Amino acid sequence: MPTFTLSICIPTHNGRCETLNALLSCVGEQCTGLESTAVQVCVSDNASNDGTEAMISKLQADYPVPLTYFRFDQDMRGVRNFLNVVDISDAEYCWLIGSDDMLPPQSVAKVLANLREWPGLSGMTVNKLNFDKTLTILVGPDHDLVLPTHPNYTRPLYGIDIADSLGISFTYMSSHIFHRDAWQNVVDEFGRDRLCSTRHFPHTYIFLRIAEKSSQWYWLSDYCVIQRMDNFCILDENENFLYEYADEFTHDLIQVWNLTDTPSIVKKNLLNRLYFIFWNPISIFVYLSDPRLSIRKQISMIRNSISRFGGLTKFWFFTFPILFMPTALCRALMHLLDLTDRWVPVRRLLHWLRSVIARWLSFLRAGSRSTEDT
Repeated sequence: MPTFTLSICIPTHNGRCETLNALLSCVGEQCTGLESTAVQVCVSDNASNDGTEAMISKLQADYPVPLTYFRFDQDMRGVRNFLNVVDISDAEYCWLIGSDDMLPPQSVAKVLANLREWPGLSGMTVNKLNFDKTLTILVGPDHDLVLPTHPNYTRPLYGIDIADSLGISFTYMSSHIFHRDAWQNVVDEFGRDRLCSTRHFPHTYIFLRIAEKSSQWYWLSDYCVIQRMDNFCILDENENFLYEYADEFTHDLIQVWNLTDTPSIVKKNLLNRLYFIFWNPISIFVYLSDPRLSIRKQISMIRNSISRFGGLTKFWFFTFPILFMPTALCRALMHLLDLTDRWVPVRRLLHWLRSVIARWLSFLRAGSRSTEDT
């Protein structure tokens, strides 16, 4: 029998000491006064040398709940580190939280209350807010196409509706609470080395596999986690080159979807939403206007887009023609937009248009789901 109800599992690495300290302080405040078996906190450190070990040691002396710390002596890469933090936990449920994320007030209490109200859940997904890196500027909630239909409605999810509702949300690690035994079963079945080959989204694969085998997941519409939007590891690795970020994100996510037994109709729905988020005509124009995009990369973009989205009619009507625009022309047009933006806010109008279309597509999703349910 696990000792605790919930383990807050935090994988960390070098350079995160300050944000980890802020997160642990936040979690500690929310756990003060809880019963002794409610929560434990586990930290797995991927060989940092930034003072994390000393900081943790100082906190452990009077932390309000058990605080377990493990440190690798050498870099084991990210996947093995977050697998390890679940390994060292001793709770029925785990909540993986990135060491640069934060929790709004009462988040731990809300999660615990819902776990107790809905015993036997395989997992729970919470809503999130997005801020800038300093946590001083609110960016807003997630894109409508990332969220389940009717995102303000807290409810259980069943069967294929779990993957259909959360298949893109599962890419963000910190929004999900899961049954530890279900996680470990998938890890043991698939293999740790093989999970490492999925690169950026092994957790997405695990969540989807848990969902396939589960009878019930839960969507909690309350905002229970905060993400720093300009702190994406994939974007950082690609030096803020938006095309390469979108291409790598898309490649890895489709690869994970194809490794699961998710029904083809759900995969098609997810692909439609992924197309709109990253490969709509406005996004393609932005990618083409980047001076770092070479002719070779443009050709690769065309080939990959056809391979991934050729089955979508909207791709051929709206995106395909844009893919062949000369990059020099796109850069010139973008420069012109920058010059005129102070008088005519074209960029903001384009962003508004994209948001309106997203809401319209979300409305269609909701209508389609309602029809299927009746």
